[in-house]
Amino acid sequence: MDINITAHRGEQIALITGENGEIKSADTIVRLMDDIKHKHHADKMLADRGLIDESFFDLRSGFLDTLSEAFATHRMKLAITGDFSFVENLAIKAYLAKHGLGKAVRFARNREEGLDWLSQA
Repeated sequence: MDINITAHRGEQIALITGENGEIKSADTIVRLMDDIKHKHHADKMLADRGLIDESFFDLRSGFLDTLSEAFATHRMKLAITGDFSFVENLAIKAYLAKHGLGKAVRFARNREEGLDWLSQA
């Protein structure tokens, strides 16, 4: 996985790239968050949906529970870009709202939309 820092509207944002499905567990994303926060001094990140294993979207996996804790601990924001039209039919949207992740995680249609959301105060 590669991390590149970009400035967008005065905000430092970590752009995450890598192989499809490379983020397979909550531990992977927690390590990534630590890396971004401490080595790159950023608290916002943007990743393509393809990087994240499909288990992210299965509430039974526990991935979102760990993610909720990680975002609360690290005080970071994540924009995930891609086609999320299917999310409307899943419990994931309700889960994000219930656990307060709606302020920390956003599904964006494209990179520009994700960067715009991340650069908001």
